Amino acid sequence: MAKTPQTTAPPTGTAPIVQASLFRSIGRSKTLSDEIAFTLREKIRSGELPPGAQLPTEMVMAEAFGVSRNVIREAIARLKLAGFIETTQGVGSFVAQDVSQLVFTIEESDLLDPVQLQLVFALRIEIETAAAGLAAANRTESDLAVLRAALAEANRRAADLDAGTAAAIDFHSAIGSATNNPYFVDLMRYLQGRLHGSIRTTRRSVITSPALLQAIEDEHCAIYEAISRGDVESARSAMRDHLNGVMRRQGLAAQDTSTSKRERT
Repeated sequence: MAKTPQTTAPPTGTAPIVQASLFRSIGRSKTLSDEIAFTLREKIRSGELPPGAQLPTEMVMAEAFGVSRNVIREAIARLKLAGFIETTQGVGSFVAQDVSQLVFTIEESDLLDPVQLQLVFALRIEIETAAAGLAAANRTESDLAVLRAALAEANRRAADLDAGTAAAIDFHSAIGSATNNPYFVDLMRYLQGRLHGSIRTTRRSVITSPALLQAIEDEHCAIYEAISRGDVESARSAMRDHLNGVMRRQGLAAQDTSTSKRERT
């Protein structure tokens, strides 16, 4: 596993100190620390908070955000754990020097924001579309047997919220395995794990609708059939159509399918 580079915070007095006016009060939420961590992380990524910059004190930030010091402390702890922030006792908190070298991650707070969730789903579509095509090209008879079993279980458990969510994830994971590329397996497993809550939320809204459950079953079957035939382009198209359907069912804007159309011309 890649390790986050360790750096030493600059001595006090040498780092640019971020002004509290950069922050603004946020609306009340059940996950205030997540929202603040997300806000700070985006400012670090955008360069508004440059490497080595010293953050204001907990008290100043708490006043700027309109929250308690405990909430700020929790947000800073999350960012420190993720490698974005370094703290020196008696000195303060600093933006890490090597933020650009941090390992890839999707934070839970990313999935609380519809805009960020849309971007994560766009990433998922590209990865799983490619995986479906690779599975069609590389699957073995053993892979197909696993896929058939996973598909049957997903269909059987469709109306059960928790079991159906797990079965759907298993079906998608089986597609990753059928690529016979261990990196796709690991990446898809990571994405499915991070999106478990989002997938469950989507299924909660469809399990009472026979029509929507049938649509999901039809989409899964189309993916399986294309992989079974070894039809790479149809497998890619079926996966993209399915995940666009997932986005629509979650209230997100589906991707333009013109890309997949261009691929077939």
